[in-house]
Amino acid sequence: MPRSKLRAPGGPRLKSSAIPRTRYLVSLSTAAPSLAAQHRYEVVRWYEEHGRVARLTARHFGHSPDTVSRWVRALDARGMRGLEERSRRPDHVRQPTTPSAVVIRIRELREQYPRWGREKLRVLLLREGTSVSAKTIDRTLARLRRRGQLHEPPMVRKAAQARLRQASRPRRPAGLVVDRPGFLQLDSQEQRFGRKAVFTFAAVDFLTRKRVISAASQLTSAAGARFLARVQERFPFPIWAVQCDGGHEFRGEFALAAAAAGITQYTNRPDYPQGNGRVERSFLTDDQEFHEVEELASTAEGLERQLVVWNRVYEEIRPHQALGYLTPNEFYAKWVAEQPTATAGLSEMS
Repeated sequence: MPRSKLRAPGGPRLKSSAIPRTRYLVSLSTAAPSLAAQHRYEVVRWYEEHGRVARLTARHFGHSPDTVSRWVRALDARGMRGLEERSRRPDHVRQPTTPSAVVIRIRELREQYPRWGREKLRVLLLREGTSVSAKTIDRTLARLRRRGQLHEPPMVRKAAQARLRQASRPRRPAGLVVDRPGFLQLDSQEQRFGRKAVFTFAAVDFLTRKRVISAASQLTSAAGARFLARVQERFPFPIWAVQCDGGHEFRGEFALAAAAAGITQYTNRPDYPQGNGRVERSFLTDDQEFHEVEELASTAEGLERQLVVWNRVYEEIRPHQALGYLTPNEFYAKWVAEQPTATAGLSEMS
């Protein structure tokens, strides 16, 4: 091919005697250069035509002199291919150093508790004598996901529940200080199995996060009163106040039972679930870590048995971030140890 007929990238025909370095354009007949390479070629050509002064060229195009010099050297060494973008990936990439036994254990714990994050898994591994950072657990889980070696249930977003109308009831005083166990937040939740419904009652202690949870076939004030009696029996400390929403299950017989036991009943204000945040967060944990993970029984009796096992995990195994990654039982034991007059028996903790 005659040199007089060579073309610059995207430009007219050029004569090699008029434009320096046009010999590098021979390779363009097989593969068109990128826009970035064409721009760099124009910079080098301007550099050749204006006295080969790097600083002048850099000022004209808005690049640094070092960049212009580097492009000149790249064109001399490799031709137009030298002006193409190159991978910036390091030659030596860090390889994982986590022992395979630890990786397997992280996967097992994640599949057993698929809604627990890296900090909770780190605490569980530490209990077993394995010390790894939370970031290492994150990276390990990410690698397992990319390889398809981690089996996790899909995230399920529950539809918004219909809000119940609430009657005007005594509210919790703004200045009330909860400095001891016995102030409970109560709520109920519905589980649908086709056309059949099973209801869950939960009572969460405001201070320690200890919890009693139970299933019922009907959502009535009588069922609520029976649940309150069970709560008084199961908690290792006296109940002095409860807070719940204005649902009918917390009126009637429930309210009479609470008054007879000397328990003050507060009602959360309407359309404000944050006011009952402890028990609402408890239900969210149940949804993510129990309902979406386990095969649930469709009867109140069967679900009750499953809830007993799950609540033991919730109170004795699951680290709670709000408690400094202690379990509710560990936090309550610590609180009792710090109270010289505390007389609650730890052996009664459920």
